Amino acid sequence: MNTYRRFFLSLAVYIIVLGAPALRAADSADALTLVSGDTRKQITVAELAALPQIETEVEHHGKKHRYAGVDPAAVFSAVGVRLGKGAPMRAILSSAVRVTAADGYTVVFALADFEKSISKQNPVLAIRQDGAPLPDKTGPFQLILDQDKCGKRCVRQISTIEVIPLAPTP
Repeated sequence: MNTYRRFFLSLAVYIIVLGAPALRAADSADALTLVSGDTRKQITVAELAALPQIETEVEHHGKKHRYAGVDPAAVFSAVGVRLGKGAPMRAILSSAVRVTAADGYTVVFALADFEKSISKQNPVLAIRQDGAPLPDKTGPFQLILDQDKCGKRCVRQISTIEVIPLAPTP
Protein backbone atom coordinates (compact mmCIF):
# COMPACT_ATOMS: atom_id res chain seq x y z
CA MET A 1 0.00 0.00 0.00
CA ASN A 2 2.83 2.39 0.83
CA THR A 3 4.38 1.71 -2.60
CA TYR A 4 1.11 2.62 -4.33
CA ARG A 5 0.79 5.81 -2.32
CA ARG A 6 4.34 6.83 -3.23
CA PHE A 7 3.70 6.00 -6.90
CA PHE A 8 0.52 8.11 -7.09
CA LEU A 9 2.12 10.96 -5.15
CA SER A 10 5.07 10.91 -7.57
CA LEU A 11 2.69 10.79 -10.51
CA ALA A 12 0.74 13.78 -9.17
CA VAL A 13 3.93 15.79 -8.69
CA TYR A 14 5.09 14.84 -12.20
CA ILE A 15 1.79 15.97 -13.73
CA ILE A 16 1.78 19.24 -11.79
CA VAL A 17 5.40 20.12 -12.50
CA LEU A 18 5.62 19.02 -16.12
CA GLY A 19 2.00 19.55 -17.08
CA ALA A 20 1.64 23.09 -15.73
CA PRO A 21 3.67 24.80 -18.49
CA ALA A 22 1.61 23.01 -21.14
CA LEU A 23 -1.60 24.14 -19.45
CA ARG A 24 -0.36 27.75 -19.28
CA ALA A 25 0.63 27.60 -22.95
CA ALA A 26 -2.84 26.40 -23.91
CA ASP A 27 -4.46 29.22 -21.92
CA SER A 28 -2.19 31.89 -23.43
CA ALA A 29 -2.84 30.58 -26.95
CA ASP A 30 -6.35 32.01 -26.67
CA ALA A 31 -5.03 35.50 -25.89
CA LEU A 32 -2.84 37.89 -27.79
CA THR A 33 -0.23 39.86 -25.85
CA LEU A 34 0.14 43.53 -26.78
CA VAL A 35 3.27 45.35 -25.62
CA SER A 36 4.43 48.95 -25.75
CA GLY A 37 7.22 49.96 -23.39
CA ASP A 38 6.30 48.82 -19.89
CA THR A 39 2.63 48.37 -20.82
CA ARG A 40 1.40 44.82 -21.49
CA LYS A 41 -2.16 43.77 -22.17
CA GLN A 42 -3.72 40.47 -23.05
CA ILE A 43 -6.66 40.53 -25.42
CA THR A 44 -8.93 37.60 -26.26
CA VAL A 45 -10.89 36.67 -29.36
CA ALA A 46 -14.10 37.61 -27.53
CA GLU A 47 -12.71 41.07 -26.74
CA LEU A 48 -11.69 41.57 -30.38
CA ALA A 49 -15.11 40.38 -31.53
CA ALA A 50 -16.72 43.08 -29.34
CA LEU A 51 -14.82 45.85 -31.19
CA PRO A 52 -16.03 47.36 -34.49
CA GLN A 53 -15.35 44.79 -37.21
CA ILE A 54 -13.82 45.37 -40.63
CA GLU A 55 -13.43 42.98 -43.54
CA THR A 56 -11.08 42.46 -46.44
CA GLU A 57 -10.71 39.95 -49.23
CA VAL A 58 -7.29 38.73 -50.32
CA GLU A 59 -5.97 36.22 -52.80
CA HIS A 60 -2.81 34.34 -51.97
CA HIS A 61 -1.55 31.26 -53.78
CA GLY A 62 -4.55 31.28 -56.11
CA LYS A 63 -7.19 31.17 -53.36
CA LYS A 64 -9.49 34.02 -52.31
CA HIS A 65 -10.62 34.35 -48.72
CA ARG A 66 -12.68 36.94 -46.87
CA TYR A 67 -11.29 37.92 -43.46
CA ALA A 68 -13.02 39.76 -40.62
CA GLY A 69 -11.51 41.31 -37.54
CA VAL A 70 -10.40 44.69 -36.28
CA ASP A 71 -8.19 47.51 -37.43
CA PRO A 72 -4.87 47.00 -35.58
CA ALA A 73 -5.00 50.70 -34.59
CA ALA A 74 -7.93 49.80 -32.32
CA VAL A 75 -5.80 47.34 -30.34
CA PHE A 76 -2.67 49.50 -30.34
CA SER A 77 -4.64 52.05 -28.33
CA ALA A 78 -5.02 49.45 -25.55
CA VAL A 79 -1.29 49.88 -24.83
CA GLY A 80 -1.24 53.65 -25.30
CA VAL A 81 -0.22 53.84 -28.96
CA ARG A 82 -2.27 56.37 -30.93
CA LEU A 83 -2.79 56.41 -34.67
CA GLY A 84 -5.03 58.61 -36.80
CA LYS A 85 -6.00 62.24 -36.55
CA GLY A 86 -4.10 64.09 -33.84
CA ALA A 87 -1.61 61.25 -33.27
CA PRO A 88 2.05 62.22 -32.79
CA MET A 89 3.43 61.78 -36.32
CA ARG A 90 7.06 61.84 -35.17
CA ALA A 91 6.43 58.85 -32.90
CA ILE A 92 4.53 57.01 -35.66
CA LEU A 93 7.34 57.52 -38.18
CA SER A 94 10.07 56.42 -35.77
CA SER A 95 8.47 53.27 -34.33
CA ALA A 96 8.47 49.62 -35.36
CA VAL A 97 5.92 46.88 -34.82
CA ARG A 98 7.17 43.34 -34.15
CA VAL A 99 4.55 40.63 -34.76
CA THR A 100 5.47 37.20 -33.41
CA ALA A 101 3.68 33.90 -34.05
CA ALA A 102 3.35 31.01 -31.62
CA ASP A 103 6.15 29.14 -33.44
CA GLY A 104 8.53 32.11 -33.22
CA TYR A 105 8.01 33.36 -36.80
CA THR A 106 8.53 37.12 -36.60
CA VAL A 107 7.80 39.98 -38.99
CA VAL A 108 8.76 43.60 -38.38
CA PHE A 109 6.78 46.54 -39.76
CA ALA A 110 7.04 50.30 -39.56
CA LEU A 111 4.25 51.63 -37.35
CA ALA A 112 3.52 53.94 -40.31
CA ASP A 113 2.33 50.82 -42.24
CA PHE A 114 -0.72 50.92 -39.95
CA GLU A 115 -1.36 54.68 -40.28
CA LYS A 116 -4.18 55.35 -42.78
CA SER A 117 -2.92 58.84 -43.68
CA ILE A 118 0.40 57.34 -44.84
CA SER A 119 -0.13 53.80 -46.08
CA LYS A 120 -2.43 52.28 -48.72
CA GLN A 121 -2.36 49.08 -46.69
CA ASN A 122 -5.67 48.13 -45.04
CA PRO A 123 -4.51 45.73 -42.33
CA VAL A 124 -6.96 43.52 -40.46
CA LEU A 125 -6.21 41.70 -37.22
CA ALA A 126 -8.41 38.80 -38.27
CA ILE A 127 -10.35 36.40 -36.09
CA ARG A 128 -12.65 35.03 -38.84
CA GLN A 129 -12.11 33.59 -42.32
CA ASP A 130 -14.97 33.10 -44.78
CA GLY A 131 -17.56 33.63 -42.03
CA ALA A 132 -16.10 31.11 -39.55
CA PRO A 133 -13.45 31.30 -36.83
CA LEU A 134 -9.93 31.06 -38.24
CA PRO A 135 -8.74 27.48 -38.80
CA ASP A 136 -6.49 26.05 -36.08
CA LYS A 137 -3.44 26.22 -38.37
CA THR A 138 -3.81 30.01 -38.74
CA GLY A 139 -5.79 31.21 -35.72
CA PRO A 140 -6.98 32.36 -33.38
CA PHE A 141 -5.32 35.61 -34.59
CA GLN A 142 -3.89 36.42 -38.03
CA LEU A 143 -2.64 39.68 -39.48
CA ILE A 144 -4.01 40.20 -42.99
CA LEU A 145 -2.48 42.76 -45.35
CA ASP A 146 -4.59 43.39 -48.43
CA GLN A 147 -1.81 45.08 -50.44
CA ASP A 148 0.84 42.39 -50.02
CA LYS A 149 1.45 40.27 -53.10
CA CYS A 150 2.35 36.90 -51.60
CA GLY A 151 1.15 36.82 -47.99
CA LYS A 152 4.55 36.25 -46.33
CA ARG A 153 3.86 39.11 -43.88
CA CYS A 154 0.35 37.85 -43.04
CA VAL A 155 1.46 36.40 -39.72
CA ARG A 156 -0.73 33.59 -38.45
CA GLN A 157 -1.18 32.22 -34.94
CA ILE A 158 -0.05 35.57 -33.53
CA SER A 159 1.06 35.42 -29.91
CA THR A 160 2.57 38.89 -29.45
CA ILE A 161 2.41 42.32 -31.06
CA GLU A 162 4.98 44.79 -29.75
CA VAL A 163 5.27 48.48 -30.64
CA ILE A 164 8.88 49.59 -30.30
CA PRO A 165 9.94 53.27 -30.40
CA LEU A 166 13.25 53.52 -32.25
CA ALA A 167 13.99 57.17 -31.52
CA PRO A 168 13.53 59.24 -28.38
CA THR A 169 10.38 61.33 -28.34
CA PRO A 170 10.75 65.04 -27.57
